[in-house]
Amino acid sequence: MARRRLDAELVRRGLARSRGHAAQLIAAGRVTVGGGTATKSATQVETSAAVVV
Repeated sequence: MARRRLDAELVRRGLARSRGHAAQLIAAGRVTVGGGTATKSATQVETSAAVVV
């Protein structure tokens, strides 16, 4: 499976306007990956991972 930075994946999925916006959402604790709260924009995630904002 392909892996991608979390901030870039949020933009690709249309869940954030930009990588900067994605970073703000992540820093605010509003993003979960696989049920756990994401803490870093650079986290590598599978493109098929469950990501929720």
